[in-house]
Amino acid sequence: MPIHYTFDHPEVDLHVTIHGHVDALDVVDYFEDVTTRVDDFGGMAVLLEIGDVSLTGVNYASVRQMSHVTRRQEAALLGSRTAVVAHAPLAYGVVRMYLALRDPPYSFRVFRHRGKALDWLRST
Repeated sequence: MPIHYTFDHPEVDLHVTIHGHVDALDVVDYFEDVTTRVDDFGGMAVLLEIGDVSLTGVNYASVRQMSHVTRRQEAALLGSRTAVVAHAPLAYGVVRMYLALRDPPYSFRVFRHRGKALDWLRST
């Protein structure tokens, strides 16, 4: 799977990396898997880094589906802070589309640089 995560990262509570070939189902599967391992994300700092990826099947409909998956877990996500680092323009645009569709009720920002994302996570 092109999405890997760890809960024992020294800088954040949950560290997620995405590399390689990714399709919309990979993202949905990741989110459903990680939310079965954590009952409450409140207070957690999450760093999601999108590296060199090729996206398949990621379009308006699939991003909308992703927003519905996160909406089902909304109560568990309240109080969490998620910083997404998306270096590539396409990945950055997909995350911005997600934000436009979802407008999450928890802290969620997208960055192009890891340092700025970590600064933001530490400041909130």
